[in-house]
Amino acid sequence: VEQRFYAHRTRPSLMVMEYSASWEGAAASVDVHFAKRALHPADFGDFTSITSTRRCSVAGQERQILTWIGTTVGVETGAQPTKVAMAAWVTSSERMEKRRWYAMAAAYRTSLDSADPEAEAVADLQKALEDLQADQVSGHKAGRVFAEHKAAWATLWESGLTVEGRLDVEQAVKSSAYYILSSLREDRPYSLSPGSLASNAYNGHTFWDTETWMYPGVLIWYPELARSLIQYRYNRLEAAEAKAKGYSPPYRGAMFSWESAFSGSETCPPDWSMGQLEQHISADIAFAVRQYYYATGDRAMLEEVGYPLVSKVAEFYVSRVTQDTVDPSKYHIEGVVPPDEYEDKGVKDSIYTNWVAKAALLFAVEASEAVGVTPDAKWAEIAEGLVIVYDAAKKAHPEFDGYKWGTNIKQADVVLLPYPFEMPMSKESKLHDLELYAQVTDSDGPAMTWGMHAVGYITAGKGYEAQASTNFDRSFANVKAPFDVWTETPTGGAISFITGAGGFLQAATFGYFGLRIQDGYLAVQPALMANATSAELRGIRYQGRTLSVHVRGAGAPWACHDYVDTQDEHWCKTVGTIDGYEYSFDGGGAQCGGCRCCRRQAHDSDSAQSLVTLTLTAGPAIALEEASTRSPWKCRLSTGTAARLALGSGPVHLLASGPDIESLEDCAEHSAQVAYHRLYSKSSRQPVSGQAASAQTQAPRATGYTLALGCLASLALLAAAAGLSRAVGRSLCREGFGGAYSEITDDHA
Repeated sequence: VEQRFYAHRTRPSLMVMEYSASWEGAAASVDVHFAKRALHPADFGDFTSITSTRRCSVAGQERQILTWIGTTVGVETGAQPTKVAMAAWVTSSERMEKRRWYAMAAAYRTSLDSADPEAEAVADLQKALEDLQADQVSGHKAGRVFAEHKAAWATLWESGLTVEGRLDVEQAVKSSAYYILSSLREDRPYSLSPGSLASNAYNGHTFWDTETWMYPGVLIWYPELARSLIQYRYNRLEAAEAKAKGYSPPYRGAMFSWESAFSGSETCPPDWSMGQLEQHISADIAFAVRQYYYATGDRAMLEEVGYPLVSKVAEFYVSRVTQDTVDPSKYHIEGVVPPDEYEDKGVKDSIYTNWVAKAALLFAVEASEAVGVTPDAKWAEIAEGLVIVYDAAKKAHPEFDGYKWGTNIKQADVVLLPYPFEMPMSKESKLHDLELYAQVTDSDGPAMTWGMHAVGYITAGKGYEAQASTNFDRSFANVKAPFDVWTETPTGGAISFITGAGGFLQAATFGYFGLRIQDGYLAVQPALMANATSAELRGIRYQGRTLSVHVRGAGAPWACHDYVDTQDEHWCKTVGTIDGYEYSFDGGGAQCGGCRCCRRQAHDSDSAQSLVTLTLTAGPAIALEEASTRSPWKCRLSTGTAARLALGSGPVHLLASGPDIESLEDCAEHSAQVAYHRLYSKSSRQPVSGQAASAQTQAPRATGYTLALGCLASLALLAAAAGLSRAVGRSLCREGFGGAYSEITDDHA
């Protein structure tokens, strides 16, 4: 027996169970009986309900269907009871033909999306049964109902992550994305809950988990779905303003509920202080709006939704701060619960709360100017004056004013400041924060914390790979077999805890691929995770483009097109290994199938850098910029082409706008000048120098763009580091390339 059941992706009310059977022997059919469990009102304590049956016509045949109509018992503030209707067709037995598919189905509607839930549920079911009846004739595997569902998911899976050598990571990424996507639709702006749609906790309500933990992974792959999450908050702006006014004295602007459901009113239990005091959530929402605007350039959203929302958030924080009595230029936020909810009595100057409030105020200024509105001068003034606590002796950031080092905390708090909130700090301070808070974070706390520790160590770079790997593996340790369902803590807690899934996805994408959404560009700085030989991040969406990033590690196969196409056997054999890359003349096909100079990353070189391939798969041309070195470069990447780079210490920026993109050299052409430093003229085999070296170098094959630090960069740097003269550097290059060399000019130096 083969069985499949699914909540249909494109028919939002429909759930389907399909089944087929095969057997040995000549019998044309068999009778199958189902152990049917009836629906009883007592099974649904949240509803008062009535169960009945009715008849409908399906493909000219009368069918008896079950209907169930319920009304919610509990009603949140500001809302009416919700009506829920289900229409289902089930059977207790079936005469089944061999390898033929059969189906049962149910359709659900509520008063949240329907004026007449029962009638529309019946209509949805009737249409589905007609299509399933047609599919039964044609064969369900080719039938339209399942085909529609499968095609919709196939489109979603065009974005994703592939990791060679880490099947555990690849499976966890896919299941994490699946559970988050299963809770989201563009046309149902009802946000996300930490326990997704089916859990033993969180009541389906929305918290900061949405914008801070789950939203980033959605935004980078599915901006349309991210837009629905912002719409959810905007649709509850009035409730946020009402909450702010409800305090004594009242606040201005929008104070979003810590725990929000349908109406947007506060649904946190009254005896939990977080509902009244955990006030960073409004700034978390403003930051999500900022990231959406930077990632999409959607000016209409900013004008219609974004600016009204963030300006009201800014108004709230202006009314919420208190001015310092000694230094009037300083401002404090007192009596708040930080992300570390063990401090549930309220603290002064939570560094997280103050920093995200500062970011919200500054973005309100930026959004105002973008839509042509004069910003309130107080926004920038208070943003500049908000106190950001720091312990100079420890070179670390206390969680709040008065925090005692060594006090246990619940979950990620201070460690969120470098990423995602981009608080400038020294590498030393960032590492101290990671070390100090790892020691006191509850080991049985929520799952998402360790992904942020992983990101911190990944960005720390060389020397911290082991810490990055340990924390990354810990970030998805709560994934449980056999269906990779998340639990909130290592020992249990909330089941289907997609907040943990969101933190893990950020570690995998924004962490190991170094994605950062900035004003005007997308930064990419990949690193390869432990035990992986390669990884590819597909379907990145940025400013109307779709991109992929592929990272190939050391010890990769020989690649003939990564360097130059030549028959200079002497050159290839002379070069040997430079800058972590090994060069060899093919000499007849043993490695690459032709007489070429081939290249690969050396197996035994600790300095070997991962080869990164950026591909623009759809959308207008985009500019690639590397500006962190003393010789910055920029080129144009067009649709359907790839750029290959051996990244150094700085990220590559992808710029979607600017007047010069079309005038830039194509990356494949540009690579001859900035990447290869091929130090001879192919036609004459004579040494060339300076600008002539670039001018006479033949462009490589247009299969990609390789940025390799080569002789001029690496040996000149070695010479400088060793205090050697420029002449010695020239000598090293001359000897290393068998007499073919380029002068190291002032520009190159």
